[in-house]
Amino acid sequence: MKTESVDTVVLGAGPAGLAAGHILAKAGRKPLVVEKGKVAGGLMRSIKRGDFIVDIGRKELYNRLAKVDGMWA
Repeated sequence: MKTESVDTVVLGAGPAGLAAGHILAKAGRKPLVVEKGKVAGGLMRSIKRGDFIVDIGRKELYNRLAKVDGMWA
């Protein structure tokens, strides 16, 4: 992405950062979401250790808020 095409920088690709980038893009802005980690999701992701997969974060948000669940889908 060319830097001159970015008009907004969002720090962090957790739930709030991804939602902010999505809403800004829908509003016609040109956001760049920057994440220091290797994967997006923040504390709303799964990690794998050996043969085990562990969900971290607050997963109940998916079931409680249909709008949030729809954005993740």
